[in-house]
Amino acid sequence: MNKTILAMLIGALLISGSLYITQPESDAISHFDNAENDEEELLENEEDEALNNDADEGGSGELAGLVDCLEEEGVVIYGSRTCPACAQLIDSFGGYDVLSSIYVECMDDGDRCNEEKLTGFVPEVQINGEVHEQGRSPANLAAAVGCEF
Repeated sequence: MNKTILAMLIGALLISGSLYITQPESDAISHFDNAENDEEELLENEEDEALNNDADEGGSGELAGLVDCLEEEGVVIYGSRTCPACAQLIDSFGGYDVLSSIYVECMDDGDRCNEEKLTGFVPEVQINGEVHEQGRSPANLAAAVGCEF
């Protein structure tokens, strides 16, 4: 009888949401392994936020000029609309309209992505057909190819 009462109590706690089950420790370790990448993304996000503030104050023309220069220097960005990092990258340039000349949406142009992408990940930034693995912020890409920004 006590086992029945205990089982009912546990069931009620689970249903009410009062009892929380924690993640296995192995997940915590894998999150720790990504801490270095998270720090780099945080720094890029801070740069991108500052650039977005500039875009809000009339800097979108500057970003459009940068994208023109990046296009001339052979920069292509492959992404997917389901990818949060891709959305963040697009936003850092002031939106898809600004970035569209160098951005390939892999969900719409899968054949091109399958033929041209060199990694299995998005966003993938290429400069003249080679994967650019450094920062993907507007400032970092400008510096990588020698565009003024």
